[in-house]
Order: sequence, then structure tokens, then C-alpha cells
Amino acid sequence: MKTKEVVDDVTMNRAITRITYEIIERNKDLNKLVLAGIKTRGVHLARRIQKQLAQCLCQNGYY
Repeated sequence: MKTKEVVDDVTMNRAITRITYEIIERNKDLNKLVLAGIKTRGVHLARRIQKQLAQCLCQNGYY
């Protein structure tokens, strides 16, 4: 069976970065933020967003 790439790495990383900044912009208190990923791929996506959030917050002096 052939596999088809739906989204390439660059596009996926760009989407995760955009989602991350949307989360930061729309939530005043990130200490109360909960990321929930639905099995199986959603968990991986939530972890990628969590990692990106931590990086963005560290770079901007919030974490």
C-alpha cells in the first residue's frame, strides 16, 4: 500500500508555531492552561505544542 504525505514537516512546524502563539495571545493566565490530546496522534500533537510553548515562553522571559 502506498503512503501519501498529507502535510510536510515545514508546514506542520509552521502550524504548530501558529497554534502556540494563538494560545499565548488568547490566554492571560497560562498557569491554568491544560492541553489535552486525543489518542493516538492527538497526544503527540499536544506534546509538540507543549514543547513549543515552553520554548516561546523561555525566549520571551516568561518561564
